[in-house]
Amino acid sequence: MPRWFFLDDGPMSGAMNMSRDEYLFKRVRESHDQIILRTCSFDPPCISIGYHQEPENVLDMEAVSESGVDLVRRITGGRALLHQQEFTYCIAASSESGVFANRLGESFRQVADLLINALSTLGVEASLSGGRRGGSGDGSTSPCLASVSRYEITAGGRKIVGSAQRRWGSVFLQHGSILLGGGSRRIGDFLPGDWTGLDRHITSVSEQAGFYPEYEILRDVLKGSFQRRVGAVFSELVLSESERDEIDCAAAGKSLIIE
Repeated sequence: MPRWFFLDDGPMSGAMNMSRDEYLFKRVRESHDQIILRTCSFDPPCISIGYHQEPENVLDMEAVSESGVDLVRRITGGRALLHQQEFTYCIAASSESGVFANRLGESFRQVADLLINALSTLGVEASLSGGRRGGSGDGSTSPCLASVSRYEITAGGRKIVGSAQRRWGSVFLQHGSILLGGGSRRIGDFLPGDWTGLDRHITSVSEQAGFYPEYEILRDVLKGSFQRRVGAVFSELVLSESERDEIDCAAAGKSLIIE
């Protein structure tokens, strides 16, 4: 039986969020019988870019610096995303746990099912996407929210969750953002090209459900979805002092903003 752990971090900097996700990925690689669900948000707002992106090639760095938002690189792929007015999740697990599949597409679909179930609790009718390319500009500079991959989640035909996954053998880390309001749409302010039509491609929980849910509500409905759908029995994950020190040390070098 897998050991289920839950870590609720609340609002954190982009650097700390990336460092914590990476540490959980490492932890599960070293002990395949555990599954970790982490929830958090970003404070201050932060742009994250995909692992293979170079910030100066995809962003207007002057606009980023003047805005006061932070900038970090994810360990997962994908494109630029502004983390603002959203709820963020991370799951680290191994297929050896017997809960998630060993193939990227299937495990993505399984996590999507859990997210869709959580959204339904809030009155949001969401579903898996069949894939869509949207917006203007080339693929390298377009924002994450302008396109939808095959296993991502839409509501009313528009993207409501952005997710990315990294695998290491049987172990995967998947993290993503559930859009609560319209803050993430500001990513167009930091990209080359015209992204004024981004609203046609994305939506939010507040738009679909008619209210802006508190962070704690999202946290509880997501935990509840894991409990109902895959029988998760969570224990609180308590990080040791040495683990926190390791995470803090890694976070110190995560910001891509040059002073």
